[in-house]
Amino acid sequence: MLGYYVSFVHEQELWLVMPYIEGGSLRNAINLSFPKGIKDEVLLASILKQLVSGIQYFHKMGFVHRDLKGDNVLVHRDGRVLLSDFGVSTAIKTGNKEKEFAGSPCWMAPEVMAQKTGYDASADIWSLGITIIEFAEGKAPFEQYSGLKVLQSVLSSPAPEISRYETQWSPEFRAFAKDCLQKEPGFRPRTDTLLSKHAAFFAKAKDNNYIAEHLVAKLPPVKDRVDPKIVEQGQAYFDMKYQRYCRKSGIAFGTGRNASKKPKYEWKFESVDLADAADEETSMLHTEYTTGSEGIAPTSNKQEAAAKSFDVVDAN
Repeated sequence: MLGYYVSFVHEQELWLVMPYIEGGSLRNAINLSFPKGIKDEVLLASILKQLVSGIQYFHKMGFVHRDLKGDNVLVHRDGRVLLSDFGVSTAIKTGNKEKEFAGSPCWMAPEVMAQKTGYDASADIWSLGITIIEFAEGKAPFEQYSGLKVLQSVLSSPAPEISRYETQWSPEFRAFAKDCLQKEPGFRPRTDTLLSKHAAFFAKAKDNNYIAEHLVAKLPPVKDRVDPKIVEQGQAYFDMKYQRYCRKSGIAFGTGRNASKKPKYEWKFESVDLADAADEETSMLHTEYTTGSEGIAPTSNKQEAAAKSFDVVDAN
């Protein structure tokens, strides 16, 4: 499970300070290095064993994720797999049902789409099954369709399955995916049953080092993974914040002889090892932070270095 160190409110914004996960999302890793999907069953077993364990913990705490997919599964540089993005998660008491329409269409369970009888934690097991196909084949079923077409296709079609044309997959792997993708929610096993029933598949799993070597090591450097559109959006956001600061401080911005120099932000990927800084979870959890006009002020040198990795530099 992906945790966070601290949260704080600055102006009208809620900020969450989270660990730096160098590998990024599994979906991003697949897009970059495994466009046809991950074909190494040992690697898939290693990833999925950790993922199912994370879901198991989440369910035992009384929560349903409701947006389980490759974009929300992160991989650390050391091979740890982390479940993330709990923005639409909800608590459901045992025996109760939820009827709210939530999630991403391609990964959404049929009963969530139908909004008739309601759903429980078994909806996450369906999403897990779709995620298995996403990992193995590079994309989720019906991903080429628009949202409405996806809903129609999921409700009217048989449950998707691992492609029969990819003969490298073992019967154990196919059986695991099939168990998750039962259209009748009551037929889907709970996470503890999945781990025990499909022990033969999970026995193939190796440790974090295998994931680090066979997945994370094959990714391009972090600086080469940043979408230029995200950089543009970041620059636009910074410009907006800087103009607000100038107006508040009575500083001319952008025009005239007395106008302040317009800075730009620079993502200094190599300026500090963020992963090492983020790994000091114990000390971070007990660190006091102060907020003021400049936002968050970390109190240790290493945290300060990490905070400055997203820095402002002179445009010249």
